[in-house]
Amino acid sequence: PAYGSRISHEFLAAQLQVMGDELFAREHLGVWDALPSMTVASGAKLPEVAWRDTEIAAAPPIRSGELAMAFDVEVDNSYAAISIASGTLADAYVETIEHRPGVGWLPGRIVELVQRWNPSKVVTDAGSGAAVAVVGEINELLERHRLPAGVIQVMTSSQYRAACSAFVQAVIDNKVHRPIVDNDRLLQAGLTARERKVGDAFVFDRRNSPDPIVALTSAAMARAQLSDPVSSTFAGAFHDLSDFLTD
Repeated sequence: PAYGSRISHEFLAAQLQVMGDELFAREHLGVWDALPSMTVASGAKLPEVAWRDTEIAAAPPIRSGELAMAFDVEVDNSYAAISIASGTLADAYVETIEHRPGVGWLPGRIVELVQRWNPSKVVTDAGSGAAVAVVGEINELLERHRLPAGVIQVMTSSQYRAACSAFVQAVIDNKVHRPIVDNDRLLQAGLTARERKVGDAFVFDRRNSPDPIVALTSAAMARAQLSDPVSSTFAGAFHDLSDFLTD
């Protein structure tokens, strides 16, 4: 409806070039996102039924200081995403709260969200060169706004592999949930993300998946920052036992 007034022919032509036919059809031409031929990609890593079953009607209450955040950027800088996670590893809630074309908007938006939500940490993947490239600018903005630069952390490659693997298992075990939203980039990423083998492990493949998947990779990284109450219990018990043996 906005074509010829707010949206120019040149803009749409550029969007088509970046998005490809299917994503452009969903984003700009009103093609329904739930058509199986449009959503499920061959070779997708997440099991479709289990992934769709992670959807919940109402998001849980989230308070400032009680969430983790992650961001990621497509290898060609076509899209960037910011996701949050709250709860625990055994019962996680994830949501992609920003998914936009390009990267220029990302540092300023992260600073805004840090100011508003006070996340425990904001992470990205060391193997994502496009994401790591903006870390310096984010830290500069945080310093300018007198916010703690230490909140930005870069995950190692092994931590990122573990986050991807754990996210898949959490989906299968129904230990992660996501909201119902319009134009759901997180749902779509989960239905199309392929894997890239790394030794005996894997990561979600940003380069060879048919759709942008940074909504999924950022959600997986954010979830990995949550505490596990079972693990914490055992850690506390081990600490008590160590003190007893020392005494």
